[in-house]
Amino acid sequence: ESDPPPANPYHNSTHAADALQTLFSLLCLGGSSYASSPLELFGILCAAVCHDMGHPGRNNSFQVRSKSDLSVIYNDVSVLENMHAARATRLLSLAGDEDDGGGNSAGSETGDLDILARMQPTQKDAFRSLFRRAILNTDMTLHFAQVAQMKARVSSGIGRGSHPLDDDDDDLVDGRYLEKFYQTMDGRSINMALLFFLHAADVSNPAKAGPLFTEWCERSLRELFEQGDEERRRYLLPLSPMCDRDNINKNDSQIGYIKFIVRPTFVLLSDMIPNVVTEILPVLERNLRYWENRKKVELGLPVDEEEEEAEEQETDVEEVVEAEKVGPNIVVDDATLSGDESLLMEEHVLKKPKEKSRTEETRKPKGDYDRNNNNNNNKHE
Repeated sequence: ESDPPPANPYHNSTHAADALQTLFSLLCLGGSSYASSPLELFGILCAAVCHDMGHPGRNNSFQVRSKSDLSVIYNDVSVLENMHAARATRLLSLAGDEDDGGGNSAGSETGDLDILARMQPTQKDAFRSLFRRAILNTDMTLHFAQVAQMKARVSSGIGRGSHPLDDDDDDLVDGRYLEKFYQTMDGRSINMALLFFLHAADVSNPAKAGPLFTEWCERSLRELFEQGDEERRRYLLPLSPMCDRDNINKNDSQIGYIKFIVRPTFVLLSDMIPNVVTEILPVLERNLRYWENRKKVELGLPVDEEEEEAEEQETDVEEVVEAEKVGPNIVVDDATLSGDESLLMEEHVLKKPKEKSRTEETRKPKGDYDRNNNNNNNKHE
């Protein structure tokens, strides 16, 4: 419960519990039909608990730029995710594999943690493979590639908006369709659908009902700003994306995060789990309007009364879903986007635009002039 540290504003045990609860909800809404065995469901739920284990409150960008011990150990690649996976897998190893010489697990404390005790060796191996890979897959630099690859898997098997349920059992996905979601990794077949569900749960804060979505926003930005403050103190300039408290606008950050990260993820998820359309997307759309209306107030623009009333009503998301599906796709290569490209897009989408100076607002292109005034002094030299 104390790992990750409770001092972290965002990456703490509450976030782990929230990711677990959200993943469980997605499975209950229909996601469990993509699992081929109870062992897979158990493995992915355990991964949700441990996916940020030992988080230091400073992200991968900080680890790499500060040349931390972790970045050296993991060669600047998915630094924290590799650490989380190693730490969690080590805990399982201590709990189940070490023997104190008397036939007991090493120590009473770790022995009590042996959740794999009654599994066969092949089951333990399968559990650990899914468990480890699911944690590694929460690296946000893999997001766009992950969404693109999942979209390809979904579109290759079904028509838009349908759900590939088996004709004989409404609770099971057709086995032939389910095969499309398995990928061989490290010599084992991994269920990529379940990994995608965990990733969706990890980025789901803006899809929570109020006041939770605003509280998660505050916690996330607080942790990022604390990182930015430390980067200033250590002269790690320029600051990492989203970490500059002087140049990040809260409303803009949430609008961009929802439009470019969260909404495309959950629209794709709605193709896999139809209940997402009625249970999650309306909440997400209301929250988006909340941040957009706050932005209008910030700019001194009027907020339509109809829009305010609409926030209290059930949202029809069919147009949003269709627009998201036919909208421009982000093209990625067969493997993944590099971390730098992902961070650049994150910075472009979420960074607060600089305000124009009075000089910039009045400046005209060279050679332009006021056609209603023939005075040559109106020309911009």
